[in-house]
Amino acid sequence: MAATVILVVDNDDGVRRSLRRFLTVHGYEVYEASDRDSALGQIRRRRPDVVILDLHMPPSSGLQIARELRADPTSNRIALIAFSASVPDWDEHFALLDRVVEKPAPAEVLLDAIRESTQRAKRKQGS
Repeated sequence: MAATVILVVDNDDGVRRSLRRFLTVHGYEVYEASDRDSALGQIRRRRPDVVILDLHMPPSSGLQIARELRADPTSNRIALIAFSASVPDWDEHFALLDRVVEKPAPAEVLLDAIRESTQRAKRKQGS
């Protein structure tokens, strides 16, 4: 069975590298992007199963990227997980996301979010 493909989108190099190492050890195939344009390019090339988004990445926020992905029929079923140090009360925007995980989070919380979001996305693709 092919590994789940994850794209980590964060403007912090250290966060991206740490997540890549951590998730690779857990059997995931991981790619990185530091901003909106590189994220959208990676999504077109790699077709990830999951995108982990930081919410606060100037000039485009993770929520803006999520809006674009949900509006595009070729990417609207990708599992989206917000992984951010500051999670505001944006209830209406959370409908764009499969899960929200606040940094720092215990490793198992992020792994559970990935597993659950991936399963939910696969069910959506089957319908």
